[in-house]
Amino acid sequence: MKDNYSFAKKLAQYSSAAMTVIVACRYEAKGQIIYHDINPDTSLFISPMVLNLNNDGMLDFQLWEQVIVHSHACSWSTTDIGYLAPLNSNSIAMGSNEFADALEIGEPINENLNWQTGYGMLNMWTFTFTSCYAGGTWDGDFFGPWSSPDRYAGIALHLSDGIHYGWIRLDGGYLATAYAYESQPEVPILAGDMASCDSLEVSISPAGPITVCNGEPVELTGSVSSPFFYKWLHNGIPIFNANSHTYYATDDGTYSIVGYGGLCADTSTLVLQYFPVPSLPVISRHLDTLFSNISIGNAWYKDSDLNSVSFSNYILIDEEANYKLSYTDSNGCISGKQVFYAVPCEDLINLEFVNIGYEQNLCEGDSLFLSVKPTYYSSYQWLKFDQPIEGVTNSFYNTGETGAYSVQASYSYECLDTSGYFNLIVVDVPNPVITQSGDSLISNYTTGNQWFIDGNEIPGATNQIYHPMAGGFYQVRVIDVNGCSGISSSTYYTNVGVGEMLLPQVTIFTENNFIMVHVPENLIGSDLSIQNEIGQVLHESIISNTIERFSLHSGASGILFVIVRKLDKTTVCKIILE
Repeated sequence: MKDNYSFAKKLAQYSSAAMTVIVACRYEAKGQIIYHDINPDTSLFISPMVLNLNNDGMLDFQLWEQVIVHSHACSWSTTDIGYLAPLNSNSIAMGSNEFADALEIGEPINENLNWQTGYGMLNMWTFTFTSCYAGGTWDGDFFGPWSSPDRYAGIALHLSDGIHYGWIRLDGGYLATAYAYESQPEVPILAGDMASCDSLEVSISPAGPITVCNGEPVELTGSVSSPFFYKWLHNGIPIFNANSHTYYATDDGTYSIVGYGGLCADTSTLVLQYFPVPSLPVISRHLDTLFSNISIGNAWYKDSDLNSVSFSNYILIDEEANYKLSYTDSNGCISGKQVFYAVPCEDLINLEFVNIGYEQNLCEGDSLFLSVKPTYYSSYQWLKFDQPIEGVTNSFYNTGETGAYSVQASYSYECLDTSGYFNLIVVDVPNPVITQSGDSLISNYTTGNQWFIDGNEIPGATNQIYHPMAGGFYQVRVIDVNGCSGISSSTYYTNVGVGEMLLPQVTIFTENNFIMVHVPENLIGSDLSIQNEIGQVLHESIISNTIERFSLHSGASGILFVIVRKLDKTTVCKIILE
């Protein structure tokens, strides 16, 4: 194949532009690159090939093919392998899996490649023919990095003045078409580069090095005087389909642009460093203050994301809101916003007693259940006369002691509040005592009395003085104005002197279901009561006439007592109804 490859034409495979540049067969120096067109193109199928790149009489590289045939009962197969081997201490760029590195046009050849002095495979072809069946079957597979056409092997000449980098172009790993090397030692060369031109210059804008924050693509723009084609590389590796003069970089590394015009090429390189986006800041709270874990570079926002309200490492909680915090690190990278919903302490804590006023009396011996709300705070402490009550740390307390009670509660973030006071006054309960005077039992309390006989309440017996009508054990219970009650000890009373006339001229008789009470005029205004035999009061009144008449229920029977009192004298008359 006659050489008609220039950089411009080769790179047309990577560009939407189309043009043809024909380069005649030659062995010539263009600038610093020594280029040689192998003419005719040499196939390794025909014969091995040796190269003397610098015409010093020493062989530098050897290329050959090895065919291995395997015979079987019904078939045969071949394995066809191409090789490239360095001679006389030279080296080749090795890839992986024992293959020589198959470089694309424009890839840099420099000290960063994997240089080896041992041989490397170029290709591998397996072919199988099976004839056990009528007509036979064919099967073949061509694989390896050299299976694509027009790849470049990186070579290094170890001469007395240093290492000279170069390339050998092969088509499919079998057909050698051209080679070149850099005449200056230690100077990199681009795969496929045939000449250097001082008139072609390429640059990258913006100029490096560049440092940016993750997530922010960087627009890189290549600029050349009159380029035909572009090729971008990242860390020395061509970027797929990156053939425009503009490229948006998103990763760390070294970026290069190769510009090609005619037989000339130039490259420009910059280093791009991405800084990580800072992690979210941490917000903590104490009372009505929010704090950032970052000392500088903070920006606080409240509800809105638009305008920052503080640049300190703290902010005061002055209203219910979503407080947001971001910060800018030393690289100028801005974190996302951390959100903290906050309510002022005075709105979070508002203790009050439940269903109770602020003062109450309590009978001695009783207890009162006190509680406050809300009940979901993190801690409670009850106080009595402003002093903590040891161990009383719930939202409720059962007490029977006089005191001014209050509660201190805390919410998370150490917000505190103390309730108002509840005054509890414990009052003494009545202590009734019964004394006996003649046929009368007397309580030591003037009001609130209730008399009992043998443990049973005597209906209507609520006066301070009670006149028993029957013998038994008597008690009196007293309820005071505070609702507190006390009951006396039992007093045994023997019924004596029933019917004894202490007031003269009182006559009592029954007539037609009526009780008739006849008194002299001087007893008008006296107290009159009628009781049954268990002391139940059936009637009470003031005598207003000399004859008082009281109706009996039909069929009434039993013993009744009619009692007339005037000052300290009493007449009791017993009536037996049959």
